[in-house]
Amino acid sequence: MLSSVYVTLSTSMSTNKQKKLTSGFTIVELLIVIVVIGILAAITIVSYNGVQKRAAEVSIKSDLKNASGQLGKDAIINATGRYPSSLSAANEGAGLKSSPGNSFQYTYIDALNTYCLTATSVRSNTSYHIYPSGAPSANACAGHSSSSTVTALAAPTWTTTQVGNLLTTPVAATIAGKPFSVSTALSTGTATGTHIDGNAYFGATVDGVALATVPTPDMQLTTGLTMTVRADITPGTLETLNMILTDLEYMTVTIYALDSSNVRLPTSDWIVLSQEYDGTSPSSSPNPYTNNGTSIRISPIANINDDAVRVVLDSGTLRDSTRIVMEFTSGATGDWVQWGFLGRSN
Repeated sequence: MLSSVYVTLSTSMSTNKQKKLTSGFTIVELLIVIVVIGILAAITIVSYNGVQKRAAEVSIKSDLKNASGQLGKDAIINATGRYPSSLSAANEGAGLKSSPGNSFQYTYIDALNTYCLTATSVRSNTSYHIYPSGAPSANACAGHSSSSTVTALAAPTWTTTQVGNLLTTPVAATIAGKPFSVSTALSTGTATGTHIDGNAYFGATVDGVALATVPTPDMQLTTGLTMTVRADITPGTLETLNMILTDLEYMTVTIYALDSSNVRLPTSDWIVLSQEYDGTSPSSSPNPYTNNGTSIRISPIANINDDAVRVVLDSGTLRDSTRIVMEFTSGATGDWVQWGFLGRSN
């Protein structure tokens, strides 16, 4: 009898043990394992990306310091004490050297004999910039791309008819595929109707874009008349916005940006590139301008009307701005003025 009970119990225990060994994990147990593995993988990826970004920052900061030192040497070597006009002209024509995976973007401001240099890491799309005698700072220079992939600048999608009615009817369009609208307001006085005119640019280009192809409103203001141009944008949608102005022979222009509370934003990192033209040849008399901290004021040069002035906003302004304002004031003599926009999306 006892023997029979023992055999029964042994058989039962053996069967239960066998079932436990052959049953495997439950679905809940498998889900828990998968979640844990996913969490560990996410932590690993985040940590790796953080290490990669820090390594990229160290690399591009080092490149900027070395390049800035070389540009300073070039200015000393140059008999006029001026910095190179382009990267190809830097380092006595040999160009600046960057580390593998890094690239430079360079803007020279002739009127002030200064520059802004951006270094970008292709691996992490990390950018820093530097000015003469400065330290590397986060983000790209105004007008430079913070991405290793640089998209082309684009003009607004407005039509000739829209521009022709701009004095009375605001234009809703896009620039670089992003929402963009423009309206104007006039002080007491008269002005002609507007039309498209790009011929005053005399072959000048911006990042490969021929300015003569940019749809450009052309307006004539009577003496003492002020025209306000308002360009509304969506904050953070544009990486670059250029304002192109020509024919400022008797015209003073004040430019500023407003945030959603109508507070003026800093203009300290804006870039102004100005070139006067005599016929079709650049001369050495750029338009004078002042940066007042929250506005740029461009002054005319009488009797020289074939100019091309470019004002470039920085990424911080475009991140916070809802409206860009340009105020044109005609001087002692009534004058024509042309203006346009070029932008690059994020």
